[in-house]
Amino acid sequence: MPRPLMPAAPMDMPARQEVGDEVSVYTGPDGIDVLVLRYGPTRVSEALVQFSGSKHAWEGKIQKLEVKKTGAESLYWLNVQGKRFVALTLAKDGSGRITLPGETQAYPVAYDAALSAQLSPQYFLADYLSRH
Repeated sequence: MPRPLMPAAPMDMPARQEVGDEVSVYTGPDGIDVLVLRYGPTRVSEALVQFSGSKHAWEGKIQKLEVKKTGAESLYWLNVQGKRFVALTLAKDGSGRITLPGETQAYPVAYDAALSAQLSPQYFLADYLSRH
């Protein structure tokens, strides 16, 4: 009689979520940048997003945002005080803008292929999971 196969992880440990192939880095003026990684299957439309260089309460935090794609843009949003708040808008040409709660200005950003190539999606995911 064959022995049953051992599971790869303990049964109470959640399976690791599917992620995109790249952590996309968008940089802006004065050290502003944002890291974006698709989180879960494409049909779910979620992403892990980390803002840096803004001196905002979200500084360095990795957050799960919902994604709504329009014809020309992708809107990354979450609920802030019960309302939908679009924190990141990215255009297909690689440009975008960051808008943070409580701030009056939006920060322009642009895709940086060289920085994006340096980051590991699995390390970014592990960092998110270790904090949540």
